[in-house]
Amino acid sequence: MTADHSRDLSSSSTREGWLRDFTVLLRPRGVDGVQIGDELAKVEAFCDDSGQEPKDAYGEPASYIATLRFASHRGARFTATVARGVRELTTGIATMARRVSQRLWSRRPVARRADPGR
Repeated sequence: MTADHSRDLSSSSTREGWLRDFTVLLRPRGVDGVQIGDELAKVEAFCDDSGQEPKDAYGEPASYIATLRFASHRGARFTATVARGVRELTTGIATMARRVSQRLWSRRPVARRADPGR
C-alpha cells in the first residue's frame, strides 16, 4: 500500500491554505471583514519579516484564533442604530421646522381695517 502524501498535507500547510482556513474559521464567529483583514495583514507581515510560514509561526488556524480577542459587534451595531435614530429624529425636526416656517412666511399680511372709533 502506497502512502498518499496529499492526505498528509492539511490545507493549512501552505501560506495560502492557512490564510484561507483562518478566514473561513472566523466568518461563522461573526468577525467582520475589516477585523479579519487586519489580522491577515499582521500574520502576513510577521511571516514576511521572519521568513516563517503561518503554520510554523502560529500553529493551526483554529488554535491561533482561540488566542485572539475581537471587539464585540454588539457595540458597533448599537452605535449604528442609535446614530440612525438620532439622524432620523433630527431630519424629522428639521422637516417640521421648515414646514412651520413656510406656513408662517407664506401667509399674506392681513389688511388692517381703519379703527371705526376714529
